[in-house]
Parts: sequence; structure tokens; C-alpha cells
Amino acid sequence: MAQEKSKLMSTEQFYAASLLKFGWLDNFDIIILLDEIKNNSEFSFSDNKRKTELDKYIDTNEVITSLKSNYTLDTKVASKVFGIITLRQKLRMMVSDEVEEYFQSIDLVYFVLRKIKYLTLASWKIDLEMFNPLEQKTIMELISKGYCLGEYSTDSELDINLSQLGELQLFLLKNALVVEQFKEEALSFGFDSSQVDNYLMGQNLDRNIDNILDIKRLKIYYQALKDTAGTTRS
Repeated sequence: MAQEKSKLMSTEQFYAASLLKFGWLDNFDIIILLDEIKNNSEFSFSDNKRKTELDKYIDTNEVITSLKSNYTLDTKVASKVFGIITLRQKLRMMVSDEVEEYFQSIDLVYFVLRKIKYLTLASWKIDLEMFNPLEQKTIMELISKGYCLGEYSTDSELDINLSQLGELQLFLLKNALVVEQFKEEALSFGFDSSQVDNYLMGQNLDRNIDNILDIKRLKIYYQALKDTAGTTRS
């Protein structure tokens, strides 16, 4: 359910905050960010303008939005009020405290898992170069935790895929509130949190969530395991 919108974000603030957070971003990043802002934040956009003061510093092609090649965040630029400052400082001045706080609070594990899932569903061959440096660092952490599988292809590129554990982690993060409620209900029937997680690992998590978080299905799942174990022993 979308949150009530009580705060505003301009197009300029969106791109300034995105560049401060990620360095550069592609269309997939933008799609996910816009979806999260629309459905899971208190922000609504105050305009839909594409031309802003920021345009003199950024380069947008068909895929990537980044700083122009002659700029870095540490490049000295002019400010009418403060004189010579870094571009990083100038971008920060474009962004309200609330917008900056929102972008800094983005859960990178959830964000990168969403991006990998999005690319997978779009049937893209996913390699490390499709991610900005901040995302690449997060992917290495995800691989170490078993959430992602990284395999070198014949052309020496590191191909990325979600593991079953990564699928579960994405589901838990995306549906944190309703999963917590389901676990509380399951506990009243004698199922602990780890049993719920094991049940979810055995489900197709792309299905409708109401068909997944179902106590009857949970009971049937564990009854089937007991019956299988009994058959094996006999």
C-alpha cells in the first residue's frame, strides 16, 4: 500500500541526490528508484521538468545518467552565494534535508537485489559492469552471504544471479510488515520464525503474496514433510 504523501521532491533534487548517492545510475536504477518513491515513501514529485540548473553538469544518454566527463564531485564550480565550492557541495545545496536523508537511508541490499531480480525477469544477461561502483561493492557482500551467485563466463565477465536464499531475502525485505504479521500468526499455531523461512524457501515467491502467506499452506507443507519422512523410515 502506498504511503500518504506529505513531502515534495523536485526533478532536480531527484537527480542531484541520485548522483550523490550512486555516482552514476542507469535506466534500471531510475525505474526502481521512482517505483520506491511512488509506492514506499512519503514523497510526491513537485514537478516533471527535465531542464534544470543541473543539466549543465550531467550527461544523459539512452542508458546512463552521470556527471559530464569534465566534472567530478570534487570539481570546483562557482556559486552565486558561496563563491567557489565543489560540485558535491553544490549538489547538496540543491537537495533538501528530507530528500538527502531519504536517499542516504536507501537499503542497498534490498535495492541491488531488486535490480538483479528486475534484470532477470527482463531476460538480461547480468554481469558486474551493469552496476555502479556502490552497487558492485554491495554485490560482493551479497555473494559472500550467499544471496547472489557469481560465476565467470567464457569472456571473463562475472555473471550475477540471485540464489534461492537471495530470492527469500528480497521477499522478506520487500514484504517486511506482512511477513512479520504472518510469522506472529504462525507462532500461534506452533511454527517458529525459522520454520516459516524454510517454508518460504520452498515456495514460488513470484506468486501472489496472499497465496504464499497462507497458514493452511504452511500446515500442508509441514504435514507433507512429516508424511515423506514417515514413508522414508518405513
